[in-house]
Amino acid sequence: MCQPYPKLKASRPPPVLRAIKTVLIVDDSAAQRRIVAGFLTGWGLHSLQASSAKAAIRLFKKHRPNIILSDWMMPEMNGLDLCDTLRQITPDLYIYFILLTSRSTKAEMLYAFQKGADDFLSKPIAAIELHARVTAAARLLYTQRKLKLKNRQIKAALRKTQALNAAMDKDLLAAQQLQTALIHNRHRRFGRFDFTALVENAGPVGGDLAGFFTIGATHIGFYIADVSGHDIQRSNADGAHCKFFFDRGFWPKYRRTAP
Repeated sequence: MCQPYPKLKASRPPPVLRAIKTVLIVDDSAAQRRIVAGFLTGWGLHSLQASSAKAAIRLFKKHRPNIILSDWMMPEMNGLDLCDTLRQITPDLYIYFILLTSRSTKAEMLYAFQKGADDFLSKPIAAIELHARVTAAARLLYTQRKLKLKNRQIKAALRKTQALNAAMDKDLLAAQQLQTALIHNRHRRFGRFDFTALVENAGPVGGDLAGFFTIGATHIGFYIADVSGHDIQRSNADGAHCKFFFDRGFWPKYRRTAP
């Protein structure tokens, strides 16, 4: 015989139960469904009733309840098969599945857990035990909801970080092109001698600059500038070095493109 369900003073369910959207009661016994529905209504929870697994599937597709209270033994499709079917319908939506059964052997319970059930509730149903099971389900659903919210926040932050990284990559590419343009006369012939300058940075940009220039008709000057680091700031320092050479007329035949 079912025990009376505890009454609540407030019309709304307590905070821990507010994670429950809807409870779907599945049982071929109308009396059993009404009893369980009465318990849930007394706790401020919304419930739906189905007399068979097929009817439960139709209601589930329409309303997406997040807790299922289902009898194990039913005609046509039993509770475990219903559990498996509902999980396949919404693989990304976790549903908490509680079996209502008179079976209580350890082997049967182990088998049901292996098939996807989350919890058991023995018949005849005791209100206090039902409340405890539903409360445990609500805690899990509430935790899952918080994790989903955190995941959405992390994904949003990741998208922002990726956008910033893309902007930085664009700036690095522009700095790399500028720095490459600053290396003048990569190859030049002086009398019987050929000179070639090759500068390769460890990163997209860097603080290294090298080259050569003529000093009069009989002399050649070589320079190497090294600023520690490999970023845009160091690349800008290279620009300052180039401006130093330009201002002193070391590259008189090169068209000025430095800042």
